[in-house]
Amino acid sequence: MAEMRMIDAVRAAITEEMERDERVLVLGEDVGR
Repeated sequence: MAEMRMIDAVRAAITEEMERDERVLVLGEDVGR
């Protein structure tokens, strides 16, 4: 398993879920940075 920073893992998970389900909405501070 590849190692990655926490922010990269969160970003990858958000991207994966948003591609899988168009109803996903992410709200929060610094989202997408």
